[in-house]
Amino acid sequence: VIRIYYLGIHEVDWNYAPTGRNVLANQSIVSAFLQSGKDRVGSMYKKSVSEVGDTVQVHLKKFATRPYTVHPHGVSYKKDSEGSLYPDMSPQDQKKDDAVFPRRNYIYTWTVPEGHSRTDDDPNCLTWIYHSHIDAPRYITSGLIGPLLTCKTGMLTGSSQRRWNVDVDFFLMFSVVDENLSWMRTLHHFAYPGSVDKEDEEFQESNKMHAINGYVFGNLPELKMCAGDSVSWYLFGMDNEIDVHTAYFHGETLKIRGHRTNVASLFPATFVTADTIPRNPGRWLLHCQVNDHIQGLVIKAEVGDTILVTFFNKASWPFSIQPHGASYGKASEGMWYHDGCGISVAPLHNFTYCWTVPRYVGPTPSNPPCLTWMYSLVGPLLISKLGNLDDNNKQKGIDKEFYLLFNMFDENLSWYLNANIKYYLRMEETSVKKDDGFEESNRMHAINGLMFGNLSGLDMCEGDKVSWHLLGLGSKADVHGAVFQRNTMQMNRMWRDSANLFPHTFATAFIQPDNSGTFEIYCQTSNHYQSGMRQQYNVSNVERGTSSAHRYTGVWMFYIAVEDLVWDYAPDCSWERERAHSAFLIYADMFLNNENGLLGSRYKKAVYREYTDGTFQTPKARISGDEHLGILGPFLWAEVGDILNIVFKNNQQTGHPQVANPVECWNWTITGLSGPDMYNGLIGPLKVCWRGVLQSSGTRKDVKREFALLFLVFDEHQSWYLKNVEHFSKGNHKEINLLDEKFVESNKMHAINGRLYATLPGLTMYQGERVNWYLLGMGHEVDVHTVHFHAETFIYKNDKSYRADVVDLFPGTFEMVEMLVGNPGTWLLHCHMSDHIHAGMEILFTVLPRGAHLPSALMFPQEKRLPLEDESQKLMLFGSKVAQEQIEATVISLVVVGVLLLLAAGVLLGAVIHLERQR
Repeated sequence: VIRIYYLGIHEVDWNYAPTGRNVLANQSIVSAFLQSGKDRVGSMYKKSVSEVGDTVQVHLKKFATRPYTVHPHGVSYKKDSEGSLYPDMSPQDQKKDDAVFPRRNYIYTWTVPEGHSRTDDDPNCLTWIYHSHIDAPRYITSGLIGPLLTCKTGMLTGSSQRRWNVDVDFFLMFSVVDENLSWMRTLHHFAYPGSVDKEDEEFQESNKMHAINGYVFGNLPELKMCAGDSVSWYLFGMDNEIDVHTAYFHGETLKIRGHRTNVASLFPATFVTADTIPRNPGRWLLHCQVNDHIQGLVIKAEVGDTILVTFFNKASWPFSIQPHGASYGKASEGMWYHDGCGISVAPLHNFTYCWTVPRYVGPTPSNPPCLTWMYSLVGPLLISKLGNLDDNNKQKGIDKEFYLLFNMFDENLSWYLNANIKYYLRMEETSVKKDDGFEESNRMHAINGLMFGNLSGLDMCEGDKVSWHLLGLGSKADVHGAVFQRNTMQMNRMWRDSANLFPHTFATAFIQPDNSGTFEIYCQTSNHYQSGMRQQYNVSNVERGTSSAHRYTGVWMFYIAVEDLVWDYAPDCSWERERAHSAFLIYADMFLNNENGLLGSRYKKAVYREYTDGTFQTPKARISGDEHLGILGPFLWAEVGDILNIVFKNNQQTGHPQVANPVECWNWTITGLSGPDMYNGLIGPLKVCWRGVLQSSGTRKDVKREFALLFLVFDEHQSWYLKNVEHFSKGNHKEINLLDEKFVESNKMHAINGRLYATLPGLTMYQGERVNWYLLGMGHEVDVHTVHFHAETFIYKNDKSYRADVVDLFPGTFEMVEMLVGNPGTWLLHCHMSDHIHAGMEILFTVLPRGAHLPSALMFPQEKRLPLEDESQKLMLFGSKVAQEQIEATVISLVVVGVLLLLAAGVLLGAVIHLERQR
C-alpha cells in the first residue's frame, strides 16, 4: 500500500493552558508561568501510520518563515529522504531534503521493509516519531514533531489509519518544552517587553513548559474511553536532560513489552507502546509523578486477595496512602481531586483503605513470580502469583528478601524544613542564608533513608537464593544504577551488572552469592556514590555439603599499561565548520575554542593501552576494527569458564595516585553468573560470551563486525589533570576564573569514545553484514543518553527481542544491540538529548554497498603520548628523587617561608622589648 500524507508547516498562536486555569486543582495558573499565548510552530501534527511492506509518501509544504525538514524514526529511506542536514558526502541532487525553504514543497519517500518490522515479541504496532532535523533541538522545541506508527501486516483497515483490533488509541508526548530555545522566541508576546531580562534565571524557568502534548495543568482535552475497551497508548518523551518522566496511570495497569506495570519511563526519543483494558469507571489522573518519602512496612498479597489497610495519621499534616499495582475504587485511591473525589486523612484521624488483587493486575508469564510495587508514604507492596507465598507470608523457594529504596531526599522541599532549622540550628528560618551550599547540604543521597554504610541487617549466606525488591522515587536527579559489588543479578531472565531505577519505578532482582565477605551496594551515578548512596551487605561462609570446585577451561592474557597523553576531543573541526556554515550553528565554539579564557579541545589524560608482552616495550597497534575505540582501553574478552590474567603497569608521571608496585598481576575468573577513575580516561570495554562463541582472536564467530561506544560527559573539572589550565589556555592562565559558569561548562566534553562532532574514525561496514554494538553508559546525573541510529533499526534483548532505533543509556549500564545493516550511505549516530546534540555528542557510521572497497588502512590521528620522566635527571631532596624544576619550586617556597618567619620573629621581638621598656 502507498500511503500519502500532506503536511503543512504553519506558525500559529499556541496556548499551553487555553482555559487559563489549573484544571486539576480548579485554580488560576500559577504566576511562575506566562498566561498569555505565544507565537510558535504548532505542536503534534498529523499522525502517520503504515504497515510492513508499505511505502509512505509525505508531501511537505512550507508556509513558515524558516527552512524546515521532516526526519522519521523507525522506517527506511534513501539519502534524499532523510530530512537531516549534516555533511554526509552525498551529491547535491540528494540533499534537497536537507532544508525545505519557505513557500517550497518537497516529497519524502519512506518504506517499511521486513528489516524494519516488529519482532515476534513486539506489540502489533510500534511507536515512532518524525521531526525537523536542521537544528533538531530548536526545531522540536518550536513544535515540529509528530507520531508515526509501523504495524504488523493486516492490523490496519484497508488504506485508513485505524487499527481494527483496538477500540481507542492515544498519542502522548511528555516534554519540558524549553521556549528559550524556540526559533519563535523573538516573536513571543510579553505584557511588559521593556521589563523582560531574557537572561534572568526565573524568566527562563518560566518559559520551560512541563507539558503533555503541549498542554499544562490538566488543559489537555479529556481522554475518554469505556470500561472494557481495548486501548493502546503510544507514549514518547522528547527534549533535554531534565526530561526524565514517569507516566503514572491511576486506577489501571498496563502491559508494556509483556510486563505488568502502571508506569512508563520516558526519556528524550524513548518510544513506548502500552496496552490496557480499563475496568475501573471514574475520572483518573495521568501525570508525571515525583515525590520523596521514607520506606514503611512491607505489604504482600496474592492474586485473588483483598487488602485492608487502616491508616492512622499521627503527623501534623494531612496525608494519604496511594497504592501501585492493586485495584481500587475512587474512595481508596488516596489522591485528592478538586471535584470532591479522593480523600486525605487529617491529623489524629484514621481511614481504612480497601484494595483488591484481581487476576488482570497480577504477574504476567514474562514477570517474576512476585511483582515489586509500592504504596505512598512509602512502603513496598508485593503482588504474587496464586500459591507463591507460604503460611508465613514468605516467598517459596527464596531464602532471603530485602527491600531497598534509592532516593535523593531533598529536605529543602520538606514540610518540616522550618522545624529542622529551629531544632538543629537553634535559629529562625529567616536568619538562615539559603545559598547553593546550604541547599546542596540538605540533599540526602540515601538507600532506605540512610547513607555511607549505616544500613544494617543485609546478611546472607553463600548459596542463598536472595530476592532484592528495588524501588525508585524522587525527581529528575533520581536516575540510579544499583550495583551489587562482586555479584551479578538476574533480572527479566538475563544476567545484569546493574539495575536502573527512576522515579516511581520498581524492579525485582535475584542473586545467589558465591563468595563470602562484605561487599558494597551502591548507586553507579558518580555524584550519588560520592554523596553517600552506598551500603554494605554481608555474605557468610556456611557449609552446605561437598561442592565441586569451578573448572576453568581457557586462559586469556593481556598486558595493559596506564599512560599519560595529550588527548584532542576534536582533532579535525572541518565537519563541524561545514555544518555550522550550512545551518548557521555556533554551539561548538564553547568547546573547541581556546581563546578568551577557554581551554579548547586538548587535555592531558591518562588512558589504558595494550602491550605485546610483559616487558612493556612494544605497544600493540590498533588494527582495522579497533581504531574506533578512541580514548577507550583495549577490548578485553572471555568466555564462560575462562580465566583472564591482567598484567598491569602504571606508567603515569608523578603527581597522581599510583600503586605501590608499578607492575601488578590480576586474575579474573568468569563463572556462569557473569554471562552476557573514569573522567581521566581510565575505562575500557569487557566482553563476556558463552563457550564456543569467540575465535582465537577474540572476535565473535556469529557476527561480522563489533563496535564499542562509550557515551560520557567527560567533566574535566573532576580530572586529576588540573594543570590543563597551564598547558592549553592562551594568555595568562592565572587570570582564568575556574568558577566562571561558562568556563565550567566549556570543560564538560560530551563525547563518544572521547570524540566530539563526528571526529571518531573506523565505523565502516558492508551492506548485509551483521553488526553488534556494545553501548556503554557511565558518569553523572547528566549522563542520561538516548542513542539514535539514522537509517537503521536494531534488535535489543530484555528477556525477549524488540525492534528499536533508539537505546537508553544511564550511568553504570551497558547494552548490546544487533543490527543487520542494509542501507548504504554515511549516516549520523548521536545522543538525542538537546544539550548533548549541541555539545557535539554525534559521530558518523558508513555502510558501503556490497562489493565496494573497504580501505585496508584508515587514517586517524596518532595519540601524542607524553614522554616518561628520565629518572637519571632527578636529584635527591629530603630522601626522595625529585625533578629539577620541582627542586627549584621547593627551594623558592622555603626561602619565602623563611623570610616570612624571620619578619614575624622580628615583630615579636620588638613587641617584647617595647613591653619591657614600659615597665
